[in-house]
Amino acid sequence: MEQNNKMDYNIEMLEKRIIDVLDNTDFESIFSIFQNLKEPTMVVGSGGTSVASKFISAIINEKNEIISEPKLPDEVWVSKIQSYSNMIVVSSGGMNHGARKSAQRGIEEGLNVIAMSGSKHIAKEGNIKYVKTIENEDSFISLAETLIPMTVALTYYIGSVEKTKTFIKEVFEKLKNNQIDYPISSNYEIIGKDRYPTATAFTESTMTESGISTPTISGTYDELHGRTTAILQQEDRKMIYLSPVVKTELDEFLQERLRECGVEDKITYVQAGYNDYILDDFYFTLQMIQLCVLIAHKKGIDLSVMTNSDGNRIHIPANQAAIEIWNKLHPGEDFWDVCDFSGLRRISLLSKEKS
Repeated sequence: MEQNNKMDYNIEMLEKRIIDVLDNTDFESIFSIFQNLKEPTMVVGSGGTSVASKFISAIINEKNEIISEPKLPDEVWVSKIQSYSNMIVVSSGGMNHGARKSAQRGIEEGLNVIAMSGSKHIAKEGNIKYVKTIENEDSFISLAETLIPMTVALTYYIGSVEKTKTFIKEVFEKLKNNQIDYPISSNYEIIGKDRYPTATAFTESTMTESGISTPTISGTYDELHGRTTAILQQEDRKMIYLSPVVKTELDEFLQERLRECGVEDKITYVQAGYNDYILDDFYFTLQMIQLCVLIAHKKGIDLSVMTNSDGNRIHIPANQAAIEIWNKLHPGEDFWDVCDFSGLRRISLLSKEKS
């Protein structure tokens, strides 16, 4: 396999970066914050953290037995959010414009707003702060910045840092020994949205944003309800089926129908390992990282940086764009002096007027 140094380096460092956070973070205070969530909660994220928000939300729903839903920033801005009591805003660096605007809206509507980040700028008590001592991942597709907040919530779900470390080491070892012959295609159907929302969301987001393939994500019932027409009619379409440890009646029925239709050679079954939807969603996310990296290698694409044929970067991160806008509109004023999650001083980066 041809080497892509930056992408390969980020993959090599992935487990180390996760363990680093587990070794250096005060989980006692984080557990306390999670445990105190007893009313409807939304978890907001964009980009890589929108994937993490699905996982965090599922854990809160399962562990705390309350309504918990993931939201994109634009959903927060245009929706009535008064039915929620809590808002967790996930932002790896704490600078994301969407995260800040969502926090501002939550504060204005009287929600308990909690920032979740590895940034030094959210040290305020009541925020979920994780600590990184290894240099930040510099990548277009943020593998570590997606998996780290997922791991923080996973530690709350498992209930122990040491047990979480054991699990992390185990799944990475499983990944190294993975013998799945992933198909290379420009057109994928990913089955598992109903049970593994994080893994399927990561796959859809990564394939779409990097341009390595065109994905469609479905649940088992969706597929039975009529979506199988796509794989029957499109010659180049491949299916990745995220299969649970124990198949349901729907799984059995769908797989039987696909065999009857003669498309078995288009399907790759990726197996769960834990018979626990939370643990398996994390494990499948790692397997989908493996799939996306393989496709990127085959197509000569670096997931770490998007460049054109001249080697020039074709993507400006939202964080950078927001800061550039701020600097142009407010010359001489320090970005961080007026930006925080406390709600005491709030800004709109797309307006010349400070709120």
